[in-house]
Amino acid sequence: MCLLLSLGNLEVQQQVFRSIGEKKFSIVSQDSEELNKILVLTLARAVNTVCDSGQTGTWCVSLLRKVFEHTPHSWSPHTLQTFPPLIQEFYLQNHVPGEDKQQLTRNVDAEFKRWKSMTDVDSAVAHFSRSSERPLFLCVMWRCVMTHTPIKHTAYKVLEAIGPKALGLHLRKFCDYLASQLESCQTKQPFLQCTDSLKAMIWDYHIFTLDRFILCLSLRTFDAKDCQVCLFTIIKLLIDNNFLDRVKEFTSTAPAQYWKSSGYFESHVSYHTKYPEYIFYEGILQANNMSAVSASPQYLPTYFDNICLRMIPVIDVVIHRLIESLKLGQNSEKSLDTILKELSVLYKYHDKPVTYLYNTLHYYYKTLQDRKAVKKKLVLGILGHCEKLPIDLVISGEFKSHVPSEEEWTPPANYYFQRVKCLVDVMTDVEVEKLLGVDWRFTEFTSAPAHVLYSTCAEFLALPIAGEKVAAGLIDIIFSWRHHIPAASLAMWMNAIALIITALPEPYWKMVFQLIVKELQESDFLTIPHAADVNPFDALAFTKSSLSQREYRCSYVLALAHIVCHHFNIGQLSTIPKFIKEQVKPVVETERQFLFVCHLIGPFLQRFQQERSYCCVELTIELYEILEKVDKAGAELKYMDSICDFFYHIKYKFVGDEPKLEVEKVIKNLRTSLQVRLRFIAHHTTIEGTPVAPTPTN
Repeated sequence: MCLLLSLGNLEVQQQVFRSIGEKKFSIVSQDSEELNKILVLTLARAVNTVCDSGQTGTWCVSLLRKVFEHTPHSWSPHTLQTFPPLIQEFYLQNHVPGEDKQQLTRNVDAEFKRWKSMTDVDSAVAHFSRSSERPLFLCVMWRCVMTHTPIKHTAYKVLEAIGPKALGLHLRKFCDYLASQLESCQTKQPFLQCTDSLKAMIWDYHIFTLDRFILCLSLRTFDAKDCQVCLFTIIKLLIDNNFLDRVKEFTSTAPAQYWKSSGYFESHVSYHTKYPEYIFYEGILQANNMSAVSASPQYLPTYFDNICLRMIPVIDVVIHRLIESLKLGQNSEKSLDTILKELSVLYKYHDKPVTYLYNTLHYYYKTLQDRKAVKKKLVLGILGHCEKLPIDLVISGEFKSHVPSEEEWTPPANYYFQRVKCLVDVMTDVEVEKLLGVDWRFTEFTSAPAHVLYSTCAEFLALPIAGEKVAAGLIDIIFSWRHHIPAASLAMWMNAIALIITALPEPYWKMVFQLIVKELQESDFLTIPHAADVNPFDALAFTKSSLSQREYRCSYVLALAHIVCHHFNIGQLSTIPKFIKEQVKPVVETERQFLFVCHLIGPFLQRFQQERSYCCVELTIELYEILEKVDKAGAELKYMDSICDFFYHIKYKFVGDEPKLEVEKVIKNLRTSLQVRLRFIAHHTTIEGTPVAPTPTN
C-alpha cells in the first residue's frame, strides 16, 4: 500500500521523465494490474491538471502502451468518461473483451466438483496451482464457504504453491465471478449470504486481506449494474464490525503523528495483541487443527503496519470510484456519505490529505459541479481531522461555519480578500508565529505557502457556486479592494491571486481571458483614439501608471494578465493563440488596442519559442492579421515605427522566415508607409508598382 501512496502526480511526473531519459519505463509494474491501473489514474489526473494533449501525447501514449504490454486491461464506461480525451482514445482503440459470465460460472462449477472429488493431495496441488490455465481456486474456496463445505488442509498447500504474486490473478477472476453471482441475487438474504462468505474468507480463514480484495474489486471493469452492486458490497465490508472495531481501537490510542509518541510502540503492540493480523492462510490451519505444525509461519515483530493504515490509500480509490458512479444512481452518494461518516477519522493519518482532496475536486470538477453537499462532506471529512497544522490555515472559519448549514451560501467579497490575505501573510512571514514548531520535512508540502495555497484551492473548489464567480471574486480584489492593499504589496497580492487561479480548473483561469476582452471592448483609453493625450506606452506600463495621479485600469488588467500567464503551465499557455484568434482579433480596431495586444503577447514569446515553437509562429501570424485589420480601419497610426520594430524583433529573435508566406500576403495589403518599414521582412513587396529590393548586408 505504500506504493499506492507514492503514486502522486508529482512523484509519477518525476519517474516518467526519468524513464523517458533512460528510454525505459521502470515505473510500470511487470505483473500487477492494480498498480498499473493506479498509475493510469494518476496519469489521467496529471494530464487533466496540465490541460495539455499536444506534446504530452507522445510520452503519454508510450507509457500507456508499456502498461498495456505487461497488463492488458479495460475500464468501466463511467470511469473511462472521466479520462482526458487522449487516454480515452487509447483505450477505445485498444479494447480488451470482458469476461464471459456464463462461461466463467460453468468453469467454476466444474472446478468445484473436481475439488470435492479429488482425494490425492499432490494431484490437487498440481492441478489448482496452475494459475496460467484456470486461476479459479479462490472461486472454489468461496463456493466451499457458501455451501458450508469444509475447507480441507489441502487448500493451504495449494495456496502456498500458488504464491502471493500469482494469487493476484486468482483474485481478479474471483472478483469477476463474485460480481456475476451478486447480480443474480434477487433478494436481500442471498446477498447477505454472499457478503458473509466474503467476511469468512477474510477474517476467519485469512485467505486474502481486506485491503487487497477491496483494491482489486474497486478497479475491475464492470457495467453500471455490476458496479453499483460491487461498490455496495465494498461498503458492507468497510462498515463491518470486524474492521470498524479495529479502526476505533487504533484511532483512540494513536495520535496523528504517532511516530513522535513515546508510548506508541507499547500501544501498537497492545493493539496487535487484541487484533492479531494473519496473512498466510492461518485460518485454514486452525480450521483443520494444524496451527502447531511446522508449516505455521513465523513473523517478525510489526512496528508500524496494521490494516487501518493500509486501508487509507484503498479508501482513496474507493471514494473516487463512488464519485464516478454518482451518475448511476443515488446509492453511490449514500455510500459516499457512509464512508465519510464512519472512516473519515483515518484521514488524520493520511500522508497527503490536502493533495488528495485538491486532486479529487480538481479532477472531478465537472462531476461534482452541481453536487454541493458532496463537496462539503468531502472537505469536512478529509480535512476536518487534520491535526498536523493550525486548522485556520487549512480551512477558513467562514467555510467551517457554512458546512453544517443547509442554507444556500454565497461568499461575500470580504471572504476572498481574507483568503488571499492569509496566503500573502504566509508568503511574507506575517503568520510565522502560527507555524513555529512545524517540521516541514515531515509534512506533505515543503513550505507553508504551498500548504496554504492548495488548502485554499481545495476550499474554493468546494464552494457552492460556479467557478466563474469564484474567479471573478478573486479578480475583483485588484480593482475594488486595492485601496486596502499597501502599494508596495500589490504585486505580491497579484502573484497570490495568480497562483490560486492557475491552480484551479479551466473555468476559473479562463475568466482572465474574459477580463482582457472586456477591457479591449469597454476601455475608453483603448477604444477612443484621442481619449487621453498620454503616451500609451506609459499608460500600459503598470509601474508608471500605478504611481501616477491618474491610474489606467488597462495597465492593471495587463499586469494581472502577465502575472497569471507567467504562472501558467505550458498546457494552459498553449491556449493563448486560439484565444487571440477567436476572441481578441474580432474586437481590435484601434492602434491602442493593437498596442495592448502586443504588450500582452510580447513577454511570452521566448517561452513559446523554447517550449511550443509552433505557438510562437501562430501568434506572429495573428499579430500581422490584426495589424492589417487596424490598418484597414483607416485611422492614423502614430506609433508605426514602434510597431514595426516589434515585428522585426519577433522575426530575428523568435520565428525567422518560418511564417514568411503568410506574412508576405498580409504586408502586401498594408498601407505604403507600413510596407516600406516592413520591406526587409517581406522582400517581394511592391510599392507603387516598383519592386523594393532588399538592402544588401555585409
